[in-house]
Order: sequence, then structure tokens, then C-alpha cells
Amino acid sequence: MPRVLPSMVVRYIKTTFPDYVNAKAQEAIQVHQHNLATISGLVSLVNKIPQELLVVDDNKYSGITAGLAALDAAVS
Repeated sequence: MPRVLPSMVVRYIKTTFPDYVNAKAQEAIQVHQHNLATISGLVSLVNKIPQELLVVDDNKYSGITAGLAALDAAVS
């Protein structure tokens, strides 16, 4: 299995959610039955990024963690 890099996740987001790439920060991804698998795939990919490649400050890391948890809960 290939190593998941942050650039792979960015490419996945740009390809899968192109309408949200240039959206304003307050515009949330809509969770619908038709995109549950792609959202779940995004969460899975981010969770597979090796910790040493996540070079962000504490606030951004907390935001990423909270955002992933929200997406995961929405899919569940």
C-alpha cells in the first residue's frame, strides 16, 4: 500500500470536492447520502498520513482533528 502524503489528500479534495476548493470558509461541505463514501474516504486518507508529515501548529492540528471528527460523525 502506498504511503499517504498530504499532497495526495489535497489532490483528492480538489478532484472530489471542486466546488468547495474556492468556497468561503463558512461554507460547509453538505453531507448527503450520495457523498458519504467520498467523505469517509477523505477521513480515511487523512488518518493514514504519517504523523511526522503533519507539520502544523497546535491550533491547526486541533482544527484538523475536530473537523475529521465532525465528518466522521456525520457519516456515521
